[in-house]
Amino acid sequence: MPWFLDAAQYLAGTFRVLLRRPYRGVVREGSMPRFVAPKTLYILNEDGDPWQATMMCPCGCGAVLEMNLVPDEKAVWRAKVEKDGTGTLHPSVWRQVGCRSHFFIRNGKIRWCD
Repeated sequence: MPWFLDAAQYLAGTFRVLLRRPYRGVVREGSMPRFVAPKTLYILNEDGDPWQATMMCPCGCGAVLEMNLVPDEKAVWRAKVEKDGTGTLHPSVWRQVGCRSHFFIRNGKIRWCD
């Protein structure tokens, strides 16, 4: 049964790396991707103008979050890709339903609010 232990150790190491990995920022032209990858902040553009930020909820509930980036609308966020490729989202995201997570993303790191 050593192969099973090797496989379990490999998977545990992979999950530890994923948990430590910062959120990366990805700019996409057009619509939301079919598959929203974990630890990725998608900034969707149309003709170079950002209109939506999309990501999976960092709590692990699996919800896909969509934040408005159009300044003329109510409830607007700002999102950007930093020089190191990490994502930043401001102001905080506070889910009013479901898991009720409340957090910021700064330079790829989740900052949980109390």
